[in-house]
Amino acid sequence: MKCAKCGFELNENANFCSNCGAPVERMQQSTPEPEITPEADTMDTDESWDPEDEEILLDQAMESDDEPESFQGQIDDDDDDDYDDFAYQERRAKRLARKKKKARDKVILFALVGVILVGALAFILFRSLSGKDTPEASQTPQSSVAAEQPESSVTKEVSSVVETEDPNKLSDEELTAAVDEIQQKYEAIMSKRTAGEYKASAYKTGITAYWDGDSRIDAIMAESGTEGSDYARSYFYDENGNLFFADLSGQDSYRLYFKDGKLIRLSYAKDASNTADVVNYDQADSQEYTDWEASALDYSTTLMTEAKAAGIVKSQEEIEAEKAAEEERKKEEEAKKAEEEKKAEEAKKAEEAKKAEEEKKKEEESASSGKSNEYIFPDSNSEYLAKSDLKGLSQSKIRLAINEIYARRGAKFESASNKKYFESKSWYKGTCSQSEAEKKFNKYEKKNVDLLVEYEESKGWR
Repeated sequence: MKCAKCGFELNENANFCSNCGAPVERMQQSTPEPEITPEADTMDTDESWDPEDEEILLDQAMESDDEPESFQGQIDDDDDDDYDDFAYQERRAKRLARKKKKARDKVILFALVGVILVGALAFILFRSLSGKDTPEASQTPQSSVAAEQPESSVTKEVSSVVETEDPNKLSDEELTAAVDEIQQKYEAIMSKRTAGEYKASAYKTGITAYWDGDSRIDAIMAESGTEGSDYARSYFYDENGNLFFADLSGQDSYRLYFKDGKLIRLSYAKDASNTADVVNYDQADSQEYTDWEASALDYSTTLMTEAKAAGIVKSQEEIEAEKAAEEERKKEEEAKKAEEEKKAEEAKKAEEAKKAEEEKKKEEESASSGKSNEYIFPDSNSEYLAKSDLKGLSQSKIRLAINEIYARRGAKFESASNKKYFESKSWYKGTCSQSEAEKKFNKYEKKNVDLLVEYEESKGWR
């Protein structure tokens, strides 16, 4: 059986369409089913009843979990045998599902509102606890003991501070860069100390100064228990003697970062052995933060003054005077050395000139003596020369002996001195080039030329 209004397939015993809610007219078994017309799309029991009324009554029933009397009466007016319990239960289940969905949507809405509120509160709390706010009193000790020893039983209350814009404060980027630079300088000093590169002096019980050079102190460290403090304290100084980092460690620990004489970060760890659990307070405006700054600067200055007063290092004036004297001494030594080198060079030149003069004189004497003076080695073309024959001869003499072998074979010379020398010999006749003359060498001449060349090379003349 189909619904006359929407065409939905219905149960044979249905009185209402489970799809659109329209009443279903029963057909008599003895007569054929009449044609459904728009006028027949009404309920026989009550011509004024509208299917939408059922929607309203069921919704109200869902709100009160009871069926309204008017709707119950409407159901009672129907024939109990003909009433479709299945359609009624199905429609009731749908409305119950809609009710649950509405309730679920409300829960989701309230949950979203709650998450937004919690997020807003968390953001406000985070802002209030950020580095610009005042550190807790438990993490910034009382000013009366800040210099020597932070008290472990400091107050837990949070100091309230009104934030004001300070043009001298570093930006986040500048602060990060400054802290990184300080950390690197601190680690460099600690590495040198570990490597034993510093001079060290315990100038006071429990307090040791470390310095590199004659006057620059890089670090001063006080042991735990010194001067009544439960903290091991270390202070680190730059090249100008200014404090740039301080470390106080006991059961808890404090680290102070300074730039241009101003505290820019106070790091606190409740457990000194747990470096991961650290809270940083950057450029805060609290009184405790200011007391930390003043106390650390005052105490570190006191330590430096005491170290210098103990005489473990020289004063800057003494260092400058010693440097000036050392530079003057070096200048005098350099000037003296230059003068000695100059004198040695002049003496060498004089010796060489004297030797050259003597060789020239010998050559002139040799040239003026008889026929033996016609040749340096008269038999160089018929006998092998020995190294002993060459001893005592000058560089110019050896060179002439080589050229003499070429000249004997008629070689021409381009050098004016050689040309003059050999043309003065009665036996010389220049008729060919040096390469042509070399082709004419006999075995004695070849061997003797090689010997003379080797001798030149051994003397460093070639």
